[in-house]
Amino acid sequence: MESFVDVDSDGLFNSVDVPLEIGETFRDDNENGMPDPSVGEVFSDFNSNGPNEQPMAGGTTIQANISNGSIAGPSNYIVQCSNFDGRLDYIFSLEPDSTPGGGLLTIEVTSPSGVVTVHSITVND
Repeated sequence: MESFVDVDSDGLFNSVDVPLEIGETFRDDNENGMPDPSVGEVFSDFNSNGPNEQPMAGGTTIQANISNGSIAGPSNYIVQCSNFDGRLDYIFSLEPDSTPGGGLLTIEVTSPSGVVTVHSITVND
């Protein structure tokens, strides 16, 4: 699912596309409109899974891609089977490239049954 209407159907958010107001998909403690892992702002599960968020199904894959800069450390995870009563965090660290600019961070989650969920956000370096 894209957080914008992709007017030119290129899969990227750019000046011709229309953003959708779906709320922030990360904690924005410093209210700057961008996720900042250095202050603990992370993507969150907003599926209203109750007071105890549950881990995703074992075998689920989580893949991160970025169109500007690079991912430092793991760019994908495979969720292990767990009876843990709470959420499990998967962290992606982003590194800027030598040219300041913007790009998209895209997270793709694929369930063991093949259901694919994609979410992208704009990141700037």
